[in-house]
Amino acid sequence: AEYEDWQLRRLSVKPGITCTWQIIPNRNDVVFEKWMKLDMEYIDKWSLKSDWQLFFKTIKSVIINRGY
Repeated sequence: AEYEDWQLRRLSVKPGITCTWQIIPNRNDVVFEKWMKLDMEYIDKWSLKSDWQLFFKTIKSVIINRGY
């Protein structure tokens, strides 16, 4: 009920194990609207290749303990 219409599209995609938000610098300071826009961009540009890139960037972020 709190989502705006454009944000509801995000709920049409199954959640994954990572997202673009998790690999950006200062990810804990990202406001909700920016987070939603990153998710919409991911949905619009999805490909298997981009998923693999995101996966490996996430591993790198975890290892170095910060955003990509």
